[in-house]
Amino acid sequence: MIGVDVRDGERFGLRQGEEGITDRVLLDLCRKIPGLKITKFTHKREAANGADWEWWIPTTTGRWFAFRMQAKKLLSSSSGRGKYDFSYKVESAGKTQLESLIDTAHIDGIPAVYALYNQAGSSRYSAHRHLHGCPTPTAGQGVTVISAKAVAKVFGPHPAAVEDVQWLSLPWSCLAHCPGVHTAVQYDAMLRDMAGSLGLQGTGSADAELGLSLARQVWMLMLLGSETPPDAPLDWAYQYMDVTGVFRELPDYVPANGTNFELDSGRHPLAELGMAPRYVAAFSPE
Repeated sequence: MIGVDVRDGERFGLRQGEEGITDRVLLDLCRKIPGLKITKFTHKREAANGADWEWWIPTTTGRWFAFRMQAKKLLSSSSGRGKYDFSYKVESAGKTQLESLIDTAHIDGIPAVYALYNQAGSSRYSAHRHLHGCPTPTAGQGVTVISAKAVAKVFGPHPAAVEDVQWLSLPWSCLAHCPGVHTAVQYDAMLRDMAGSLGLQGTGSADAELGLSLARQVWMLMLLGSETPPDAPLDWAYQYMDVTGVFRELPDYVPANGTNFELDSGRHPLAELGMAPRYVAAFSPE
């Protein structure tokens, strides 16, 4: 119950840190998803500079979709107007966390999103509705997602109020399946064409179709705030997004088979920059 933990941590003066919350999120996912494999990189420089975790999801066409997540907890304020601190600067990197996410996305072609950790029962948050028309998750979840690309475009490296973020974000369960009404219909054709041109369009098991759903939702989050015209050429969308997260093969640091284990961060391509993620997760249907 992430939302409850965050709320009660504030209530009892035991504030929950982003790393601890992420650990509990991944533990809960491992319990619920038998095919989920996790690599934990040993703590070196990546603990300070890297994202929290990286996802690799298969598709029915044999390709993989990858995206990277960075945790960001909703901060309370004396005015009661919660904010997300997108201005956080990593001193050792000499740049903001947001800038690092965008830079590493460009380097390795993996889109970056923020996982926003929110308090359950917050009147400033619980009544909000997101771009799919879905109510904000209640106490059982409390996690929403927003593209780092959209954050950089709309807010830049500055704090953003929860009210301003809501229309650029989704309950994170909607990445896989969203029961709400899709209000961004102007992107449907573009996203369908994009999936086809990248070799993701196919039919198969519900598990394998998860990769296609995640790709389409992450791409849509990236396009929000771009003022993309509905009839824009696909090449324009690709140029704006810069990365797609579609790969033909898994890199050797991804735990597609075997049990969960630890690896030295040097095996990750971002290790030399001190920006390897803390975890890498891959879903292999069993």
